[in-house]
Amino acid sequence: FTAPFSLANNIRGYENLMGDMFNRPEFAHQLFTFICDEVLVPHIEVHAAVAACHTYGRFPMPKNLDDIPFEIPERESFSEFVKQKQNI
Repeated sequence: FTAPFSLANNIRGYENLMGDMFNRPEFAHQLFTFICDEVLVPHIEVHAAVAACHTYGRFPMPKNLDDIPFEIPERESFSEFVKQKQNI
């Protein structure tokens, strides 16, 4: 598992990523949305399913993963995050 910022940093490089966040916030937002939704969430869901299997004593996997309750935390809008940082 890797944090979204660390993965974005590995993809774009630190200077480019910082430049994107200030000069191209829409692109940075799309990048982080892609990293979270398309890369990390599926990875997290697999780990949650494995943890649920161990918790409920099922091995190796439950018959229906949709039956396992799992809530993805809400994430803050990137533009709102930038506005908050500008007000500090």
